[in-house]
Parts: sequence; C-alpha cells; structure tokens
Amino acid sequence: QGVTDVDRKVISQGMEFMHRYASEALEESACAARHAGRGTIDAEDVKIGAKAILMRQFIEPPSLADAHAMAAVVNRHPLPKLSNRPGIHVPTEMNLLNDNWDIGPPKAVDASSIELERAAEARKTAGARARAPK
Repeated sequence: QGVTDVDRKVISQGMEFMHRYASEALEESACAARHAGRGTIDAEDVKIGAKAILMRQFIEPPSLADAHAMAAVVNRHPLPKLSNRPGIHVPTEMNLLNDNWDIGPPKAVDASSIELERAAEARKTAGARARAPK
C-alpha cells in the first residue's frame, strides 16, 4: 500500500516545504523562549512556535453554521435577470474583468500599422535613453 511511484520533483518540493516550516517554527520557538527569559528552547516553546505558524499560515475553514450564515447574506441579493433577446448573451461591462474583449475572428493587421507601432516604440525607447542619468 501507499505510493509506489513518485517524481523526484515532488520529493524536493516536500522537503523544501518541511524545511521552511520547521525553520519558521523553530524561529518562533526561539522567540517564545526569549520571551520566557530562557536561553534554550524546550518542548513547550516548540509547541507554541508550531501553533503560531499554524495560526498565521494555515487558516481553518469556517464552521458549517458560519458558512451557511455567510451564504445567506450573499444570497439575499438576487441575480440579475437575463434578457429574453435571441442570440449570444455577452456579459455586461460590470461583469468583465477588463475592458478589452472582442467577439469574432481576429482582425487582419496591415503592415503599415505594424511599422507605425515599431517606430513609436523606437522613439519611446530613444527618449527614455536620452533622459536616463549618465
């Protein structure tokens, strides 16, 4: 039983995670020992350090009751009505992640517009070089 085949990258990634977690937990443990006025770390300090890391990096999911309460708050607002028009329903402006979207095949680009863009980029680069401190 168990894992019979694994990629070497997975082992490296697991070891890196364990090393990072252990070193952060020991750093927190050292802080706890210094706060208690001790020069050495004991088992209680390690428990406190590990708990501090868990509280900071691994967040517990909300309880089922809390999740239901949050969902009830969100679900109080109804979804917007869909229009009954025929065809493809394109998202409205407020539902887009950015403004730049096109529907349909890509537009053909002529060679003169590409040359104009390259010339503008060259002027911009030359201007930036001229303003750079020497």
